[in-house]
Amino acid sequence: MNTMLKNITKAAACAALCLACAGPAAAQFYADNQQQPSQPPEKYVNFCAEGKLFIFTGNCTLAPNARYQESISEKGCGDVRSVLSSSLRSLYPHAKVLDLRNQTGNAVAGRLSTPDPDGMLGFFFIGEGNTEGGFITGPAKNKVYPSRELCVAKYDVFGGFTSYSKFSPAVPAPAKLRGQVMSKTELIYNPASAVTDSWPQACRPMVSLVYPTRTLAGRMKNDAIKLVAELEEKKNKQALKVLEKICKMCSYYVQNGDELAKLCPPNSDVCTVKRIPPAGMKLVLNNYCTAIPAGMPKE
Repeated sequence: MNTMLKNITKAAACAALCLACAGPAAAQFYADNQQQPSQPPEKYVNFCAEGKLFIFTGNCTLAPNARYQESISEKGCGDVRSVLSSSLRSLYPHAKVLDLRNQTGNAVAGRLSTPDPDGMLGFFFIGEGNTEGGFITGPAKNKVYPSRELCVAKYDVFGGFTSYSKFSPAVPAPAKLRGQVMSKTELIYNPASAVTDSWPQACRPMVSLVYPTRTLAGRMKNDAIKLVAELEEKKNKQALKVLEKICKMCSYYVQNGDELAKLCPPNSDVCTVKRIPPAGMKLVLNNYCTAIPAGMPKE
């Protein structure tokens, strides 16, 4: 565990070097924000799983003399936490969403490195980060770095809402992406093409949201919404594939009074219209977990 919590003196020296490299350049937005061109075959996410999703909030208050005060704030962290907490409960109706704050580095590492009997579906870091992909806890300000020994589950999703969460101790953020450069986000679908020993590569989630540069507190809420929208789109696509199989069996479900009959004529027209209206999609999603055993396509 100690190998993941680095010496504070070394971290301070690295921070000083980062400031020296930043220079007096004006703030700018990082433009290279394209999704990775090569994506593996789409995998099905079990949104009906009964596992856990961990939301870790770390240090969100910078020292008064910190150079980049706009990178993180208590409000920014709270906005991300609120979006994730409510949205994940809707996306995963049978899962538990854990809101974990004021954790030590050992506590964070212990959570991630210990298999959970309920299953671990995803994890999220919110707060301060460093150029080596480290997550800085609060209030102890321990540093937790990506490591394969912390990845004991098959994750659906990772959200690194910390500066430089794209990188790792093996491959720190390059000087050109540090300092006053502010980032949008990157979605990573293919762990094999992620930065060596980074969180996406070490833990291999199906989708990761990371920052290639530092965060901007005022934008973090929209960044969280972006990740949620990606999961919602995936769930909608899966729902349509499930529905195709359900519709082929409508006569059986209606005749036997099955719960899935509410998706079939004459109870609903979602099986007959070529484009499902919002109300129809809501009906499908509300019955998604009931439909899964009957209609989930095989991987």
